[in-house]
Amino acid sequence: MKSNEYTCAYCNNTYEKGWSDEEALKEAVEVNFEKDEYHEPMAMICDDCYKDHFLPIKKRNNQC
Repeated sequence: MKSNEYTCAYCNNTYEKGWSDEEALKEAVEVNFEKDEYHEPMAMICDDCYKDHFLPIKKRNNQC
């Protein structure tokens, strides 16, 4: 695997990274977790798996 690629921990497909590891970590900490909830290491998942399986149902249905 190239340094600009990752394998989704959910679907096992390999993708090209769309942003830096630092940007992805920042989003994980600021958007996806409550204070003190984030712990490393963390698996990487693709956008489709995130939207379909990990995003809260309210947000999936645009009810927020």
